[in-house]
Amino acid sequence: MGQEGKVALVTGAYGMRSIGRAIALRLARDGADIVVSDIEHPPERIAAEEKAAGWRGIESVAEQVRALGRRAHTVRCDLSDAKQIEAMVGETVAKMGRIDILVNAARAFMRQERAHLVDSDAAEWDWVQAVNLRGPMLCCKFAAREMIKAGRGGRIINVSTHGAKKPMPVSAAYASSKAGLNMLTKVLALELAKDRIFVNAVSPGVTNTSRVSLNEMRQAADEGISYEQYRQRWLEGRAATIPLGRVALPEEIAEVAAFLASDSCSYMIGQILNVDGGLVME
Repeated sequence: MGQEGKVALVTGAYGMRSIGRAIALRLARDGADIVVSDIEHPPERIAAEEKAAGWRGIESVAEQVRALGRRAHTVRCDLSDAKQIEAMVGETVAKMGRIDILVNAARAFMRQERAHLVDSDAAEWDWVQAVNLRGPMLCCKFAAREMIKAGRGGRIINVSTHGAKKPMPVSAAYASSKAGLNMLTKVLALELAKDRIFVNAVSPGVTNTSRVSLNEMRQAADEGISYEQYRQRWLEGRAATIPLGRVALPEEIAEVAAFLASDSCSYMIGQILNVDGGLVME
């Protein structure tokens, strides 16, 4: 799936085991030059394995891209800020000369991750929608403008979640934002088809990433166990609910995203592809 000469912008690529990083490296292996973006994570949001490895977020991802022989650039961007998003896309074109692929992999959860809707805060709801829906919308808007201007077409891949299709308790803000992203994907696919900009989404199930949940850290402390022990137990419990009997690896999500970004995906738009081990079948 050759991407030589093309440039991909991937948001949400901070984590050492993040879906964003996996996609960035997969596209680089296919030949694309990469711009990776994320916010700077506070110390409490950095996984123990990342601290032990001296992980530096998107700077480390960029180094890995360069080690594959591709150009790389990093941009700090808060997706709740429209001006920062516009500047990020502009910087991508200015530094790399073009933008051919956009991958919206960034995501946000409510800080009260296990709160029922009746106990949640409206400001928290607004923040999740801003990062998970409004942010990708603006990324699509500004990237698509550049793609249309260049006249070469392009690819937009949104990273959704199985939770947007399968309702679960205490997930109202996150699930609603991703369900909105699914519909945004379909509408944009219709609007941009004439410009040969292919818009699709990948919908991961439970994936073994390096995400740090402050709520889970509190629960682990209450039980007197380490966060790593808590996460391992949680992953094993979720694996038992999945037909394939295990959770996904970020690289497995990246494989599908790479297909959607490639010329092999030549007759598919507006699709939300489930990559979840059988959790959702439709």
